[in-house]
Amino acid sequence: MARSKEREDIKCRHCGKVFYPRFNHIKCCSKKCGYESRPKYQVRKHGSIFMSSGGYKMVAIWEGNKKTIMKEHRYIMEQHLGRKLLENEVVHHRNEIKTDNRIENLEVMTKNEHMRHHKNEDWKKIRADHQKLLDSNRELLEILEKISQWRKLKSDVFTYANGDGNNFDNQIKSAINNAKNI
Repeated sequence: MARSKEREDIKCRHCGKVFYPRFNHIKCCSKKCGYESRPKYQVRKHGSIFMSSGGYKMVAIWEGNKKTIMKEHRYIMEQHLGRKLLENEVVHHRNEIKTDNRIENLEVMTKNEHMRHHKNEDWKKIRADHQKLLDSNRELLEILEKISQWRKLKSDVFTYANGDGNNFDNQIKSAINNAKNI
């Protein structure tokens, strides 16, 4: 097999053996060296805090040789209560800020209570949005009414301009009244 001029022999990143890589991305001489050269998984110290992809603070807890990673607000509440939380218990952030884990901002609820709480908040938001929509619809109706009055005034003036209007005085008076209302 002919060697490509683009690649040269390289040193294995793990054992140091010089070898010719079959592909440009290969950095180790064998699969075994490849596995051994991979970075080891990060071992978090007891109490180390990091952020989850969901925006919650997470904490690593070591109990003997067993590591548990849990949400910090649940851990804080367990420490405050002096017991483990039950499966159906949820820790709620009163101010809705996921990272504010002060004990005065946390409260324990059952899953059902938590769902009802957020459902009521959602309904309040929906009602407020609905009211805004109604208000904007009222404004839109008022604008449309003014547009229809303007169109009527325009047609009255157009009728007079074409000479089709017999009652000139009445048309002028109604056009003036319509203009005052706009």
